[in-house]
Amino acid sequence: MESVNALSQEDIDALFQSQASGGHGSARALLAQKYDFRRSDRIPKEQIRAVRTVHDTFARSLASSLSAYLRTYVTVNLISVEQLSFREFTGCLPSPTSLAVMRIRPLDGLAILELNTGLALPMIEILLGGGKVKSAIVQRELTAIEQHILNSILVLILQNLSMSWQSVATVDFSVESHETEPALLHVLPPNEAIVSIATEIQVGENSGMMNIGIPASAVKLLRQRFDQQWTARRTVTTE
Repeated sequence: MESVNALSQEDIDALFQSQASGGHGSARALLAQKYDFRRSDRIPKEQIRAVRTVHDTFARSLASSLSAYLRTYVTVNLISVEQLSFREFTGCLPSPTSLAVMRIRPLDGLAILELNTGLALPMIEILLGGGKVKSAIVQRELTAIEQHILNSILVLILQNLSMSWQSVATVDFSVESHETEPALLHVLPPNEAIVSIATEIQVGENSGMMNIGIPASAVKLLRQRFDQQWTARRTVTTE
């Protein structure tokens, strides 16, 4: 797998400047109610921009890794990064779909990765030696064999995700469990604030969405770890 282009220290510093000005968001990939940003658990705009920059890097590295793994041309485009409640996030996901509950270490928190089955099935078909032409959109549960094959793709996705976050803090994403129905996900309270990251993946002539939900509390902890690591690096440099 190709190495991920790390953010420069200058880029990282700029991302977390609390006085930084806001930018315009991209088109929304999930239809959701407006989020009340007066809530105390909201994430500052500069941290949302930091997540966007990390996932821009993630999109580029994942496209390269999937292209090599599937031996076909793959494009990955970041569509949106926004703050939602967990209820809003799961309420906008298709049913059934492929859901992976992710463990975030060393934070010991949980996050969600959703891969539309209309995208997962064509990738599985390619790994089984099938064609790369456009497939009919099918929204159904995966069989046990299909899920086993998809797991290798999920491992690749999470490797790239973990590497992309290394520019901010040392973190590792791994699969904790699987689910097919968003309504059955009870890993977070319904009103828990999360950062929703929507990404479009095109594999050959097939395309679909991948949605990631990371708790706002985890993003804030990663920010704190970044601050601690940066302070430690500055201390060593000045000694």
